[in-house]
Amino acid sequence: MAFSSAVLVFASIGVVAPLSVAAAPCGSVTSGGKTTITFCYTGAAQAWTVPAGVKSATFTLFGAAGGSGATLGTPSAAGLGGKAVATIALVPGSTVTVVVGGPGVTPANNCATASAGAGGFNGGGAGGASGGAGACGGSGGGGGSDVRIGGAGIGNRVLVAGGGGGATNSNTSAGGAGGGTTGGAGGTGTVAGAGGAGGTQIAGGAGGTSSHNGAVGTSGVGGAGATNDSAGVGAGGGGGGWFGGGGGAGESDGDAGGGGGGSAHGPAGAVLTAAVRAGAGLATVSYTTPLPAASASAPSVPWLPIGGLALGFALVWFGLRRRRASAA
Repeated sequence: MAFSSAVLVFASIGVVAPLSVAAAPCGSVTSGGKTTITFCYTGAAQAWTVPAGVKSATFTLFGAAGGSGATLGTPSAAGLGGKAVATIALVPGSTVTVVVGGPGVTPANNCATASAGAGGFNGGGAGGASGGAGACGGSGGGGGSDVRIGGAGIGNRVLVAGGGGGATNSNTSAGGAGGGTTGGAGGTGTVAGAGGAGGTQIAGGAGGTSSHNGAVGTSGVGGAGATNDSAGVGAGGGGGGWFGGGGGAGESDGDAGGGGGGSAHGPAGAVLTAAVRAGAGLATVSYTTPLPAASASAPSVPWLPIGGLALGFALVWFGLRRRRASAA
């Protein structure tokens, strides 16, 4: 079966990463009249045209995970992305925008430089740089995944799966879980209060607090992790989502916290689950294609030709009887 069209939608996604031309959906399966299309992470918004006759579909979204801690020492685990499922009413022929989140980045070079990991596409917050070579930078938060109807802007989101927070190289500074009505908090390391808070239904997560505070999450975007000084560790970035998680904080010349996870959101009846997805996000749409209507020119019942033939014989018989009656 040919894939439904997928094209770039130029939109304000609420991310630092630029949009590029989106690829076609990465999978399409039809069985028993039900079609499921899979949208993989491409680093761009993708568009799906609702087929004729389709008035609702079930969307399943997975947010992306944050980056795990850098490999020097004992790194912490990345915050996993969340899951969101909902059946949504649609208008045949309309365009639905699907945005799949990208994973947060872990700093390279085994902490040989002070560089930090970038945030994932669609709202992942950047990790914070360390105070210098030999101390690890923080990892970026994962991007959220969402569906947009009636427009391609961030205000048109109707279903969102949260991204996980970025971690640090401290074994107690994991990234916060993405998804759920409130994202999970980032780990604090050895610094009380250093982990970023998770995003909620009404606000972004607060940044962690210490010598260098993390940034607050905002609508769709995780807060950046704090940059540290001297030999201090960089903090993890918050995950993207309905509201992004807060960035972790860093203690001067010391440890740092993980980023908070982004929250999920959906219509009534949506099922929102936290911490289920590693790596990049994913999205699927499933719908049933209605059977074609019967042709108006075709006989509505199979016995009409037989009935027409019987009527013809009846008319001939009636005519013969009238002729005989007239002759008599």
